[in-house]
Amino acid sequence: MTWLREKTGWLFRRAQDALGGFITAKGIFEAMGGFFADEEQDHKCGVCWMRIPTGEGDRADCTVVNVPGGISLGKGTCNFWDPGEPSKPEDRSQNRASVAEAGYVESPTADYPIWCGTCPKHYRELDEHSGNCLFLMGRVKYKQCCVAYSNPEVKAPV
Repeated sequence: MTWLREKTGWLFRRAQDALGGFITAKGIFEAMGGFFADEEQDHKCGVCWMRIPTGEGDRADCTVVNVPGGISLGKGTCNFWDPGEPSKPEDRSQNRASVAEAGYVESPTADYPIWCGTCPKHYRELDEHSGNCLFLMGRVKYKQCCVAYSNPEVKAPV
C-alpha cells in the first residue's frame, strides 16, 4: 500500500497548497484537478487504467485491488478509479487492497451507470444536467462521480 500512502500524502499536500493550509472535502476534490469522471464517461473498471485485461470475458485483473474472481469491466468500480489505457500484468502491486479497503462494488447490470445522478445518498437534482452534492456541499454535473458515491443497488460482490 506504499503507492496508496504516497498518493494520499501527495493529495493532502496539494489540497493544503490550494487552500492555504485549510483542508475541506471540497478542497481535496478541487485540488485533485480532473478527479471527476468526464462528462459522458461511466465510472467503471472497463475504462480505468488499473485494469489488466485477461481475455476472460467481462472479468479482468486489477493493479491495486484484489477481487476474488477478478473485477467486472462492465459493472465494477472502486474508490481508486481513474480513466486511462489498460495496465500490464507486471504493473500489478504486490500489496493490493481488499474489496472493502478499495470500496469495490458492482452495479446490478452493465447498463446501470455509476455517476452523481445515480447517487441517492448525496445527489439532489436541481435540473436535468446538474444538482447539489451533500458530500461536497456544492453543485455537480449529473454525469460526474467521486469516491463518495453511494447507492444501495450497487453492492460489493458476494
